[in-house]
Amino acid sequence: MITDVQEKTDSADSDCCGRLDEKVRDRTAELEKEVRDRRRAEKALKESRELLNSFMESATDGFIVFDTNLNLIEINRAALDMASVGTRKSDFVGRNLADLYAPVRHEGRMRKYLDVIRTGEPFFVEDAVPLGFNEIHLSVKAFKVGEGLGLILTDVTERKKLEQKLTLLATTDHLTGAANRRRFFEIGEKELTRARRHGHELAVLMMDLDRFKQINDMHGHQAGDEALKLVVGACRETLRTEDALGRLGGEEGPAARNRTGRRPGHGGTSARGGRWSEPYVGFGRFQGDGQHRHCGHG
Repeated sequence: MITDVQEKTDSADSDCCGRLDEKVRDRTAELEKEVRDRRRAEKALKESRELLNSFMESATDGFIVFDTNLNLIEINRAALDMASVGTRKSDFVGRNLADLYAPVRHEGRMRKYLDVIRTGEPFFVEDAVPLGFNEIHLSVKAFKVGEGLGLILTDVTERKKLEQKLTLLATTDHLTGAANRRRFFEIGEKELTRARRHGHELAVLMMDLDRFKQINDMHGHQAGDEALKLVVGACRETLRTEDALGRLGGEEGPAARNRTGRRPGHGGTSARGGRWSEPYVGFGRFQGDGQHRHCGHG
């Protein structure tokens, strides 16, 4: 009887140990699988970070990441090269955007960037940023990153230079550098509107070079071109910086002067004249109401 009870007890203990061993093996296998999965995840995360860092460091655009208070937490090499306050990441990390670029305080840009974080709506702007003795033009794209702000900076300096060059070509007489016909009339419309608004007088002078055809016929068109350039140069020295000078075509060139004196045409080409002899000058004066008041020639 005692032997039977002992055998049953030993059998129960054996079954219990077996189940416990099985549970330990299962749990061990689960833990080993969790460790393997975690290591794979950590490896994948490391590779992903390395890939992201490689992408950011090789990108030609600047990438900057700020926290919710606009303190810088990440910046790539391209953005460092665009900066004028330092070239090491340690010069930037932890600093506030307003300290790194003061104009954002005065332009209301801080509020716009904080609105991007708050609403998730992106914001785009172009900026001229000092860099040494020059400046670079940046296209700035702001967008929400996590709970903070991300900026993508693209150097558009060459595009801006090309735009300025194209604008110059479209508005300037290629020979003399004076405003072309289209640009001069645009300036004239603006100046006439301004004269009307402020009640100022506006003088318009028309100049025609005497014997210009003879110069072309006797000495060639190159000599005629040089004569035109000399006359325009003399006009630039004679007129004020706020006056407009244009070439309508051939040897005709008008000039517009805002806020003139009382004498018709006085203070224009004849006021500081002596640059060329006996030019033909036609002039008109307009009161602030835009009405033609006087015209003549000399």
